Order: sequence, then structure tokens, then C-alpha cells
Amino acid sequence: MRLQRSTQAELDGMRHARRDALIMQLLDALGTLSARLAVLEKKVEKNSLSSSKSPSSADLRKGWRSHARRGNGPVAMVKRAARA
Repeated sequence: MRLQRSTQAELDGMRHARRDALIMQLLDALGTLSARLAVLEKKVEKNSLSSSKSPSSADLRKGWRSHARRGNGPVAMVKRAARA
């Protein structure tokens, strides 16, 4: 989903049908990105480290630092989800 920005001259030279197609393409991309953002936000909300809920007993034994070192912390989760 790589969109290239058009110059003003290109936009001025476009016919209405091409502009309409470009607008639809941009709206589709916006919808896709909005849905992806909602999924990522939901994952962050579910993380016990970023909520008021207490972590599971396994998380208490290991500590949050071991999660960060193994790449399982909240930042790593968001980075992995962004790559998907």
C-alpha cells in the first residue's frame, strides 16, 4: 500500500474520473490503516503492564524486565504488529 504524493500540477491536470479514483484509493488506504491502528491499540490495552489489572502469577515470577529482554514487552509487541 505505497501511495505516491502527486504534485499540484499533476492534480490540476487530472480529469475528474482520475481524481475520484485517487480519492477512493486514499479512502481505502485510510480505512485499512484505521483498522490496523484499532487492532494495535486493542493489543496495547490488553497488556497487563499498561493496565490497572494485576499481571498473572507467571509475569510476577519473571518480572517485566525479563519480558523486555526477550522482546515480549509492550514496545516489542507493537513493533511486531506493525511489521505484520
